[in-house]
Amino acid sequence: MTVGISGPAWPTCVNPKNDRLSVCLERVTDAEKSLNQHLASIKSVLAETREMLTELRTAGPPANMTSQQIVETNADNQPLALREIQGRSGGTANADGVLAAQRAALEQSAADIAASLGITIEDVMKAYDLFIKADADASGQLAIHELKPTLEALSDAVIPEQDFGRILQQFDKNDDGYLNFEEFLFCYCHTPQKQLRHLEERVYKKEHRLPSDVRAKVVGVRTSSIRSYLTSELVQMQACLALPAVLVLFLAFMFSMELHQGNSVIQGMEHAFKTDIEENANFAFSGVVPFENGRMGHKNIYDVNTFADFWSWFDMGLVSLLFPESWDVSEPRVNTAALCTAPVEALLGTGWTFNASVLSLVGNTSFDLGPLCDDLGADPDYPEDFFRKPPYLFFNSIVAGLRLSQEQVPLEECQGADLHLRAYDSKCLQDPGYWIEPDLDEALGMTKSRLNKPNASTHYFLSQWTQAEVRKQAKALENNAWLNQRTGKVEILFTTYNAHQHIFTALYVYFFVNRGGHIHKFIKPMSVWVDPYQSVWSYVVDSVFALMVLKLFFEEARELLVNNCYKRGLRHGLVNYFGSFKNLVDWLSILYSFVIFWMWSQQVLLLQELKSFLETGSTEVQGTWADPADRRRHFELADKVSVSTQNFQMAVAFYPLAVGTRFISAFAGQPRLALVTDTLFAAAVDIMHFGVVIGSMILTYTVSAQLLFGREVDGFEDFGRTLITVFRGLLGDIDYEAISRVGRPAAGVWFVTFMVLLNLVMLNMLLAIVFDVYSSVKGALSDDAETFWSQTEEIFRRWRGLRMRTRISLEEVLIPLEASSADYLTAASLMKLVPNLKEPQALRILKASDKMSPDERVQENLAEQMRVMSIRMQHVQLCLQKALGNSVVSVKTLTETDEELFHSL
Repeated sequence: MTVGISGPAWPTCVNPKNDRLSVCLERVTDAEKSLNQHLASIKSVLAETREMLTELRTAGPPANMTSQQIVETNADNQPLALREIQGRSGGTANADGVLAAQRAALEQSAADIAASLGITIEDVMKAYDLFIKADADASGQLAIHELKPTLEALSDAVIPEQDFGRILQQFDKNDDGYLNFEEFLFCYCHTPQKQLRHLEERVYKKEHRLPSDVRAKVVGVRTSSIRSYLTSELVQMQACLALPAVLVLFLAFMFSMELHQGNSVIQGMEHAFKTDIEENANFAFSGVVPFENGRMGHKNIYDVNTFADFWSWFDMGLVSLLFPESWDVSEPRVNTAALCTAPVEALLGTGWTFNASVLSLVGNTSFDLGPLCDDLGADPDYPEDFFRKPPYLFFNSIVAGLRLSQEQVPLEECQGADLHLRAYDSKCLQDPGYWIEPDLDEALGMTKSRLNKPNASTHYFLSQWTQAEVRKQAKALENNAWLNQRTGKVEILFTTYNAHQHIFTALYVYFFVNRGGHIHKFIKPMSVWVDPYQSVWSYVVDSVFALMVLKLFFEEARELLVNNCYKRGLRHGLVNYFGSFKNLVDWLSILYSFVIFWMWSQQVLLLQELKSFLETGSTEVQGTWADPADRRRHFELADKVSVSTQNFQMAVAFYPLAVGTRFISAFAGQPRLALVTDTLFAAAVDIMHFGVVIGSMILTYTVSAQLLFGREVDGFEDFGRTLITVFRGLLGDIDYEAISRVGRPAAGVWFVTFMVLLNLVMLNMLLAIVFDVYSSVKGALSDDAETFWSQTEEIFRRWRGLRMRTRISLEEVLIPLEASSADYLTAASLMKLVPNLKEPQALRILKASDKMSPDERVQENLAEQMRVMSIRMQHVQLCLQKALGNSVVSVKTLTETDEELFHSL
């Protein structure tokens, strides 16, 4: 239907030249467009609201109850007449004082209230006087049967039942059949006599609420909102105050590890040892060694693939490094010295032995250089100020020497016994494993039950032995086939001490022989500070760390025993306390701390034992200790220290993660810091379900990759390593050239589908889930939410106020409220309820609590948009009614009006 309206017939309020109405209508159009976009959400919200209203009306007071019965009964079936000091008015004895304070506060704000509502100051004061008069029981609320007569007396007119029902439905916000003064005032503003003027003012207002200071002084704030605010503030304050303690705990741990570990020095030390073994322990030299100087060693430890290679590497590479006899000199001098060395001397240097008759048959030198060999000069003098013996890597001395041991696997029945003497004629051995390169946890240590078997006993090469003696012993082992098919694992251990840094190092070199015939090589230096407390700061930091852990322990123990088990009983207390995930995490971190303490104490005791034992050695004795039992004990102690150090490093490496969970608990007390954690918790269900999908896809591609690449490409040998490789592939870290060795078509299909499905689609879907939830969580955070700095300042102001006695603690305010049955509290009544509470603090509490009122819906933005739309439409409708002689123009008529005419208004 189209409504035609001529220009001169329009009154002022709808004149096309009226800019205010044009702006109003434009905003109506904009609001309609926005509202249509949320139509589905609106329907859902309305459906839930209808259900809630139906439940509330069903649970409300019966229609046949008298006003006296309604007044005498509240939600807890407690007589309202007994509220006394807990009531809004503060009880009969204090009623006059409270009412006087409220009226005085109202008089101060009456002008602002009247202007905002489109009524007069007299209307505001008259409404208050009539409200107090009608509130015979001084409950601070009017029952439904008291409302209509009071409104009619205030407006001096009869209100139709239809209008009264509309007003009541709109402003009885909690649908409990009672209205406070604020709700009563808005009901008055929406009576037919005041509605038009009120709507003209409210078109540009935000909500149906009085200013917060007026609500705090006159109307009052719900007691439940005050409790919620105080409880929330206490929880946030406790969490915020816990943050410094957690930070101190974490920093103390961090500095403790930095002082004790010294990773930069240890890493440099171990890198030097490992590089020396990898780069300088060479064999396969060019030249006829020992008769010529070896010009270049073409192989290193990673080229040891047979037992013969092992003895060549040990003889020509390792012995020269670990048993130095003189300072190294330049290459020309070494070459000349080799030419001037008799063949017999050269052979003796390699560990060969000869009969006396043979020695007389050979010459003195390889080349007849005559007197030239007499002018070679002596070796460089040792720097006596530093070392009495040639050092290892310039600054390290070998302690005890070198231990060579091996594991031997026992015989077992062959798998294919029916092929014996047909396809093979040897014996079979148990499988020691080692099919793929072992990890550190598998490499370190030896199986005692497989050590010191016949012809495979552990051998010791003593420090300060000559290279000839060491090579002689090694040649004897080679002649006795010390390495054979029974060998499963070979360990070489030598220990050093660096006096410059006070560091003890045990360097392990492992060779793993699998039943396929391949030898894996593994080098692991383990360095420790002989004295773990090298400065007084180590004691200080460790003490702070221990005290912080004990502080947390006693705080949690008190919370568990006193506040839960003592008050609730043992069973219910434990269930209630550990039902909180935060408490469970706190205790796990505390127990983890005690494990760290125990492991560190064991480490310190071992280092003290090592230091004490080193003090019994002597550099003048071959092998440092003359007694072989002492040397064995030294190497066993080195093993214990190495295993203890490795285990301790693994334990402390994951301890920061345990402490990090306490950071999450502390962040929960600050709204802006809690954004990330709240997002993860809110998205947990979606992530878990999505994890099932992406997990199945990862599992699918893991099995496929293991079958496709497992025989050819490192990283796909078994399921565990393949799974890690596939996870790396999710981030694009995958070597296509390596996997293409199995065939480019097959590798291409696997790679392309993996990257599209998992890397491009699934991973981005996961990010979309998190971003979507983050947007919702951030959207729910109000713009005026406290920042970390403002909350810190607020806590400091509260602490300073307590010191200056200008305020009381929030706990002192909350305790009387827990026992209060009042529905609303004003500043005056709250001050009567809480001893020593001053007005400024009472107003701050009430204003802040008012923001947490349940009147603010979860769908605040959408509900606010709907409310503003409704106000503007009502205003336009009333203007049109007045313009057309009170003829009815509905909202539906407006929406059906010709668009051109509608915009021309």
